[in-house]
Amino acid sequence: MSTDIENFNFETMIIYGSKTTHLRTQDISGQCRSCGTSNSLQLIAFQKYAHVFWIPFFPIGKLYMTQCNHCKQVLNENEIRNTYNAAYTDIKQQLKTPAWVFTGLGLTALIIISAVISGQEKSKENKAWIKSPIKGDVYKFKTTDGKYSLLKVEETNGDTIYVLPNNYAATKISGLTKLLGQGDSTYSEESYPILKSRLSTMLEEGTIQDIIRK
Repeated sequence: MSTDIENFNFETMIIYGSKTTHLRTQDISGQCRSCGTSNSLQLIAFQKYAHVFWIPFFPIGKLYMTQCNHCKQVLNENEIRNTYNAAYTDIKQQLKTPAWVFTGLGLTALIIISAVISGQEKSKENKAWIKSPIKGDVYKFKTTDGKYSLLKVEETNGDTIYVLPNNYAATKISGLTKLLGQGDSTYSEESYPILKSRLSTMLEEGTIQDIIRK
């Protein structure tokens, strides 16, 4: 009878948040409404973006402000619309969202595509290996009670394969990594026969989840 092997769940700390970076500083004409100095104003634009582990993922929006170089008065975006709307509209139309703020989304897309391709290649590999098993192949399989365990090929004889069942099971497939690390000592000493055709059916049905060949 299989014995459950303990599964350890590690909680990962995800660091996320938002940041703001400078995009452009542009001189604008007009008088400061605070000190009355002419041509002392600068319109400053910032890009706000979301990040995960400090990697930019997507833009949140742009922020704008003006500052007088003489009296240092700062106006927020709502005040700029009312006082310097022409300059504000002009810079807003010119500025594009930097491509680098989508870095995280791009990396995520590449990881997903890579995982899909890798999964397809592994599926082809498993289909080839199940038809030509060799001694030492290990099958990760789902048990009838919804747990996960291992079968190890001990001998091949024509259309019949002799496998050694593992004495332990895991409640999650990730638990098999720990079980694999314990080596041959966890397998039964008695093998039992199974037809190659049955192995192929088990793979197609998803009972065999993966094949390991060293």
